[in-house]
Amino acid sequence: LALDHADTVSGVAVICSAAKIGEAGSWRERAELVERAGTPTLVEGSAPRWFADGFIAAHPERTTGLLHTLQEADRHSYARLCEALADFDVRGRLGEIAVPVLTIHGVADQVTPPSAGEEIAAAVPGTVTHVFDETAHQAPLEQPERTAAALAAFPARETVVPSLGILFGEADADENDDDPRGPGVAVGLGPEDLDPA
Repeated sequence: LALDHADTVSGVAVICSAAKIGEAGSWRERAELVERAGTPTLVEGSAPRWFADGFIAAHPERTTGLLHTLQEADRHSYARLCEALADFDVRGRLGEIAVPVLTIHGVADQVTPPSAGEEIAAAVPGTVTHVFDETAHQAPLEQPERTAAALAAFPARETVVPSLGILFGEADADENDDDPRGPGVAVGLGPEDLDPA
């Protein structure tokens, strides 16, 4: 979005992701495995990569649902996702990003380690980076309060979405204290202000 549709976003949050994730060959092997045997084959290996040590035992109510989602995912769709990730590499285009960027990574993330955020920050001036301790690849699930706080504090620029005629961006808190959406959330019209007719 930040590269190809920057006019439609006021900023980008990169959470447990990267400009390039893993190696192409590994993704293609994964696609072939899932196509043949289904996504349940991935659960046992994904669990320790997704969550920091001890998190599954401490928070089974949070982790079980997500792992079930992986187990029940359509194998063909998941295989196509793996093939797309095999080809995904925008490291050479990071310098083109012209909107504010926030990165959040877990110190124990083996899939997209903190160095992925550092790589983005080195190429995109002004990038705000966060690295959470006791966190692996599911920061919003493992650290929901810290993730929410980082997103709430992230300063996005004002931007117009041409197709909707809506102006989004960082508002003046004094001007918008009475806005039900909260101070500093939106300037001008928001989606709820549109007439569906």
